[in-house]
Order: sequence, then structure tokens, then C-alpha cells
Amino acid sequence: MRNFKSLYFVAALLILVSVISFYLSSPGYAATAMPVHRQVPAASFNNTSWEEWDGGTSGVSSTFFLDNPGLVDGGEWSREIILGTGNNNHFAEFGLDKCNDNINCLCPTFGRSALYVFTWSDQGPASPVCFEMAQNNDNINRQCTFQITDNSTNNGVEYIMSCSYDNSNHPCGGGGCSEYFILPAWYRIQLEEHINNTFSGHDVYGGTWTQNQYQNTKTKAWIDQERDTDNWFIGNPPQMYWNPRPAPGNNGGTLYSCDYSLSTTCTYRGSRSSRKD
Repeated sequence: MRNFKSLYFVAALLILVSVISFYLSSPGYAATAMPVHRQVPAASFNNTSWEEWDGGTSGVSSTFFLDNPGLVDGGEWSREIILGTGNNNHFAEFGLDKCNDNINCLCPTFGRSALYVFTWSDQGPASPVCFEMAQNNDNINRQCTFQITDNSTNNGVEYIMSCSYDNSNHPCGGGGCSEYFILPAWYRIQLEEHINNTFSGHDVYGGTWTQNQYQNTKTKAWIDQERDTDNWFIGNPPQMYWNPRPAPGNNGGTLYSCDYSLSTTCTYRGSRSSRKD
């Protein structure tokens, strides 16, 4: 009898082991297993961020970085200053653009992945005027001042690009680039960045917009912005925020912008900047 009991015990034990093994290998148990870490997949973004001041002016000026992001097929990135009228019927833009498309770029003349400075007004040429920039250490990661101003003869605007390291080889450097038309009453200033790309992590590191100024309509003097913007939109990306905001004595404030897949702040050329609302 004892032998039979022993055999029963061994058989029961084998059945129990089989049941436990089946349970551990079943899909339902997998939910409690340790997670598998995978790289975050790239996400697609097509957004614009901007800050806007309202009020009569004759020009806009801001100093920002020249960047050179990597782009997927069809991707585009731009950073520019804009003058506009109160009814939004007229505009003048000046800035930097990079595009990786043969057809749908702002300036397709230069082919894929070209980096260029562009000027554009609805009252000027039918399409933007573009000047290709060399993608080298002489230009990338440098700061330049971009200005749009009524020209001296009051029959159009001038676009002036001024870089502290070298102006001789820059489009619209020195004497600037001119477009001639009957001037509208400029009423809006925008600082704008656009991203249309697929990426994870960072695509454009944090940079600043400083020396933010407007031009007095009567004296033509350049005046620092000393108040907060009237309107804004944050696509996130592009991330965009003030630190500090424009106030008397701080040279028009400091605006940060960057293009990160997951963030609300920017890494400024290698160090974290904090956001102050």
C-alpha cells in the first residue's frame, strides 16, 4: 500500500510541476514580466510657434542663431522675423530656411537639404528671394541680427543681415537687400519658428532671440521691446518661451526656441535653461 501511495505522490507532483510550467509560459502571465526597454520611435511634427507684438512700427530687429537641422525627405525648418499689417493683408519676412524636397520648398532652386536666407513680401516679387548659405563652421551655430526696415527713400523695405564675425559673404549684409513698393502701415511684429520633420530627441538645440527691437515710425530710431507680447502660439515643438520676458532695461528680453520631440524647455547649446512664466 505504501508503494502505491508513493507512486500517487510522485504522479501528483509531476502534474503540479506541469501545471505551473504551463501557467508561467501562458500569455496572461507575460503581463507581469519585466518590461522590455525599446528605443522611443521617431514622431512626426508639423508645427509653428510665434510671439507677436501689436502697434504701429517701421521695422523689426532680432538677433538669433543660424542652425542646420537634419531633415527627412520632405522635411523643412525655418526661423524668421515678420512685419504685418493690422488686417493681415500684407507682410514682409526675413530669415533662415532649410528644406529637403525638390518641389515643395520655399526656395526649391538649390535642391535638397539646402540652407538659405530668404526675403519675402506679398508686395514684392511673386516668390521669395533666396540666397544659399554654406553649411560650414563659418556660419552654423553663429548669431546674426536680422532687420526689416523702411528704406531711406520711403518706397519699400530693406532687409539687413549683420553678423559680428563676418558680413562680407552674407546675403543682405552691408548695404542690405531692397524691395520697392508703396509701404503699408505696419502694425504687427512676429518672431516665428517652424518645423516639419520626423525625429526623436532633439532636432534643433536651444537658441536665443535677443536685442528684440522695433523702429519708431516718426524718428526711425530703434527701440528695445519693453513689454510682453500681445499674442502667441506654441506648437511644442517648436518649444518657445521667454527667460526673462521683455521689460525696461533688459534689451528686449530673451526668447528661447528649440525643436525637441518631448520637452517644454530647451538645452541652450549644452546647458539647461529654466522657464519663467
